[in-house]
Amino acid sequence: MGWIIFCALSWGIALAAVPRRHWRTLWPAGLIALATIYAIDSTLISLGAYVYSPHGPAAAGIPVLYLLSGFANGITLTSFNPRRHIYRLPYVMLVAGVFLLAEWVMIRVGYFCYLRWSYWRSFLLDLAGFAFVLWLAEALGVQRGGAPFPERI
Repeated sequence: MGWIIFCALSWGIALAAVPRRHWRTLWPAGLIALATIYAIDSTLISLGAYVYSPHGPAAAGIPVLYLLSGFANGITLTSFNPRRHIYRLPYVMLVAGVFLLAEWVMIRVGYFCYLRWSYWRSFLLDLAGFAFVLWLAEALGVQRGGAPFPERI
């Protein structure tokens, strides 16, 4: 039930916050985020850093609903990436903090378990992962090359 709620919340936020006309240019960011989550999590699961509890279908030990939420979250993340570089690090830190809170909740309800991992490592990994998704999306022209985006902050 936890992954259903997380996935529904992720998709609900993405559908409500990102204008429909931007989805045509932002969908590659969703694929980048999904691939990044799969690469990082499958590697760390195989190394014994953490595990997801077996609640529903999984791919390489990663809940499928979590992967699907990554697509929506990648679109939302990219859509709200600030234009001004000075605001990008605080933005990524804020998003990483929100995801760390979500991870803490999932640990408390038994959907995720650290084996040889920590909240600090998770926060740093989230920072790196979000920065990578935003960098690659921008490098591929996902945000800048599509429809004009309003100036943010």
